[in-house]
Amino acid sequence: MLNILFIFFTGSIFFIKNINFTTNRVSLVKQSFERKGFGSKVINMNVVGTWSTRKFSTYKPLLKEHNLKLDDIFSSLPSVVKDSALYKTKNIKECSEILLKMYNNLDDPIVKLYIKNNCLHLVPLRDGVEGIKQINISNDLPSYLVEGSDKQGHPYLYTGMSGCYIFYCLKTGQYYVGSAICFNTRYKAHKVNSSRPERGGSNSLYLSVEKFGWEAFIWKPILITSNYINNFTKQNPEHELSLESLFILRSFTQFEARLYEQFLLTHLMPSLNSTYTVVFPFSSWENSPLTEDNSKPLEVRAEDNSLIMKFSSKSRAAVSLGIPKTTLGRYINLKNFTIYSPVLDMDVYLIDPFLPLSEDSPSYVKSDGMLPITGVDLYTLEKGKLYALLLDKKSLFGIYDNPSRAAKDLDGKSDSRYISRYINIERSVIVGQDKVSVYFVMNPDWKSDISSRIGARSVERTKSSLSKSIVLVDTLNNNSLVFDTVSDMSKYLGRKALSDTGYVKKYMNPIKLYKGRYEFHYLKDYSGTISGKG
Repeated sequence: MLNILFIFFTGSIFFIKNINFTTNRVSLVKQSFERKGFGSKVINMNVVGTWSTRKFSTYKPLLKEHNLKLDDIFSSLPSVVKDSALYKTKNIKECSEILLKMYNNLDDPIVKLYIKNNCLHLVPLRDGVEGIKQINISNDLPSYLVEGSDKQGHPYLYTGMSGCYIFYCLKTGQYYVGSAICFNTRYKAHKVNSSRPERGGSNSLYLSVEKFGWEAFIWKPILITSNYINNFTKQNPEHELSLESLFILRSFTQFEARLYEQFLLTHLMPSLNSTYTVVFPFSSWENSPLTEDNSKPLEVRAEDNSLIMKFSSKSRAAVSLGIPKTTLGRYINLKNFTIYSPVLDMDVYLIDPFLPLSEDSPSYVKSDGMLPITGVDLYTLEKGKLYALLLDKKSLFGIYDNPSRAAKDLDGKSDSRYISRYINIERSVIVGQDKVSVYFVMNPDWKSDISSRIGARSVERTKSSLSKSIVLVDTLNNNSLVFDTVSDMSKYLGRKALSDTGYVKKYMNPIKLYKGRYEFHYLKDYSGTISGKG
């Protein structure tokens, strides 16, 4: 009998086991593991052991070298730049103008003074004199080996902090540069999105992650910018922020982080980024005052019970915190339950000072259906457009040609059902890397006019990889037409429910004739002559 230590290697994890084998069994077991994709190494041992599962990072020795490589990457960057070097792209120029409009239209004198003293340096001067901005690239902050055991430098240590970061692949030396209002929130979004193709999981970064695993990457903040929401609330804890004020402070925060992200993308051209032009969610901002209601006031407190801010109503709190009003109502005065605010990026307690605290759990009322949206005059909306409204149902977040375009622009997704199923419904949808809650609405006449919506699609619109071309054979006229999609054929046949394609299978290849005259064949299965294109 031999006492064998097997070391099984998969990815960056070694699984170790001491097993007793006869000599002739060793090679058989070794071959079995190799067939299953494990590299195995046999070592003679004299001590019988039991299963032990231990995780070792195969990339840890490379960490000593990566700082030198990052120094090389950033050495070409200037430490100071003029406005003309930063405000280059059309998006940045337009959005810097929007920030100035936001500031000029702001009614809150306290917030306006704060922005004047802390934020207006981001808006280029108009008198022809260029501003000079410091680029504080830092390689001194600790790096975090993704999924490593050492939590030094973990993104949760940067919760509530804004700026630019890098994902660096220790295996290839390739890297990705991004920006965030909150480093930790953005990091968690990367981890989730990398495993979900419908959330953009097929981009260059995530394809590299799929190949080498997250354990082959380090994450590192490289430039810290100001989070103007957090800074303002710390300086003015008693001041109630309106939705407009929150949105404007958030926009300045986002603009500064993405301004420097654009600078880094332009200079470094990182190979794991899929695009080198940043966009801004507030680019379609329009001034829209928030109406007051006479609801009871609400306090927002941190987990240590310190006061963060006050609101004059539950409605104001809901839109300002980015929490749907119904959800917010479930957590008021629950002493044992916090709720997450995507705007503040923290868990908070919601307190009505006129009511006693409760030890209950959040209550959920089950509903079989969803109610149509209220408070929006849908029929005044322009046909042919999809509107995204903030939670006050007055402030415009964005305008899109259709749900597919919205899903692509906001989340990089190809599947838009998470948007389309809630159009004109009293249910908000969380979108974008900053997790903004919005309502999607469109003119009801346009929503029900599927034929016109399909006809309005761009001619450059690419066909889904799942769509199959289909042949319609007219047995009476003895001709056959090919259509790119079943929906196109349905429109030709005069069917009203263009999204219903299930009827095709009933008349396929051919079991029976549709309307007593038509046969359906998938193009790849059709061997006859095509008369033309439908």
